[in-house]
Amino acid sequence: MLTKSKSAIEREADQNSNIFIVTNSLDYFCAHKEHLFSGIGTGQNLTLFAAAVEMTERKPKDIDVVPIPLDPVRHIAPGDFAALWTLITSIIKQKPAMVVSFSIKANLLSAAAILAARIFSGANPELIVVNSGLGRVFRFDESNMFARWRYKVAKSVSKYLYKYSKTNAIFENSADRANWIDTGIISSQRAHVISGTGIDLPPSIDFDQKPDKAPLKVVFAGRMIREKGIGTLLAAAEKLDGKTDVFFDVFGDADPSEKNRVALEDIKLPSNVRFHGAVEFEQLADFLKAAHCVCLPTVYGEGLPRILLEGAAYGCCLIATDAPGCNDLIEDGETGFLLPVMHQDALAQRLTEVLAQLAENPKHAKSMGRTGRSQLEGSKFTTQSVRSQFQKILSNLYA
Repeated sequence: MLTKSKSAIEREADQNSNIFIVTNSLDYFCAHKEHLFSGIGTGQNLTLFAAAVEMTERKPKDIDVVPIPLDPVRHIAPGDFAALWTLITSIIKQKPAMVVSFSIKANLLSAAAILAARIFSGANPELIVVNSGLGRVFRFDESNMFARWRYKVAKSVSKYLYKYSKTNAIFENSADRANWIDTGIISSQRAHVISGTGIDLPPSIDFDQKPDKAPLKVVFAGRMIREKGIGTLLAAAEKLDGKTDVFFDVFGDADPSEKNRVALEDIKLPSNVRFHGAVEFEQLADFLKAAHCVCLPTVYGEGLPRILLEGAAYGCCLIATDAPGCNDLIEDGETGFLLPVMHQDALAQRLTEVLAQLAENPKHAKSMGRTGRSQLEGSKFTTQSVRSQFQKILSNLYA
């Protein structure tokens, strides 16, 4: 619950208890972020601004929804300026005490809107930008001229906007926090870490559903883009096909406009790979119950990958790259395996070797999964703990 001291109320008598939330995707917010605001207290009026093209039938509880013409895919689009104007006028009119934004684009738009509103009206809400990973934008790639330009522009714009908009930043891993502090985007006093999006643990796991003998069952779930490691996974699957008893179930899709999209429906897959497309979590959970491993050979700028949390919750051995977020959750050799971040061919070879070893002894994978599940119980990664971490940050800023 967010409460103000008497002196704080007096200092901000011109502001009400409105809290604005800005996001690219309503569906994503409802699925993964809505719970952060659960029980936030009486007296707070929550308004969510979400991209109109991402509107779904899902609606958050006790939160008003305002569609805005934000483009969730392109870096800059005409509708973004109209979305910015909506945010500016809403901040001026309602004078929220706080704006909480999710995604890099929504974060920058929110910061710009607050600066403009301050100039026009004196409205001066706190801004909390929540980063679920730094994605491609804040990854410096020396070999790619466009990526270098994008990184420099994003860093410069972020430094300016966040400096002058009273911004606090929340990250899902300590490496991302250090990245922004080291590059001067944000000060250490305004940078915070929470443990991902949180996970609700199933009451119990029937490890008998995970066979002691081959085939070794492996699940991959995520967006079908190259950086998430789907190409690496398929390369490893092809190496193992017909030689080692390993079977892969692959879940996910990607926006057709995504330039790095991997269209599995158009690819002849190895015989040991079955592609299911995008499914509801209930269906994915049925596969996790019987899987030995969850694999994510990602080189994307992850926060704390949810599929790894879900895999651990269902007692799966976790296999991922030794990258920020992944290495926050996996204890190498205890709850899974961390693979060196390297070129796809080399990474696929290392993944092949790990899976071949586990296929010879699936009991070892089960043992690691059991350890990971045990460590997750009552940990900082549970939904209740993450919600508490998030609301504590908001309360400290609101006091």
